[in-house]
Amino acid sequence: MDSIAQGRIWAGSRAIGLGLADRLGGLEDAISCAARMAKLKEYRLKEYPEPMSWWERLFGGYSSTTKTKAIKEEVGEEGFQIFTSLKKIRGYAGSCQARLPFEMSFEF
Repeated sequence: MDSIAQGRIWAGSRAIGLGLADRLGGLEDAISCAARMAKLKEYRLKEYPEPMSWWERLFGGYSSTTKTKAIKEEVGEEGFQIFTSLKKIRGYAGSCQARLPFEMSFEF
């Protein structure tokens, strides 16, 4: 594969022609194919971060902003970043996942 792909991105039809892909499809197709290959009769997906309910979207911002300010005042900015990372990792416990060996963050 490396001798053909060489780190480049190929259009779907060209990737199939080169033997880099089996068929065209989207994320749902890939998930379904992986489940078939794993011989799973049942599976479920979990979306991260979990989508908020309409109630949380309406009222969640106020309470989370208040909590965030209180925590930042208590532990400082660096402590808050560590707290946020640990909280995120705790939320992943007990589920199968694929993760990159680094975490990207963007500041504007």
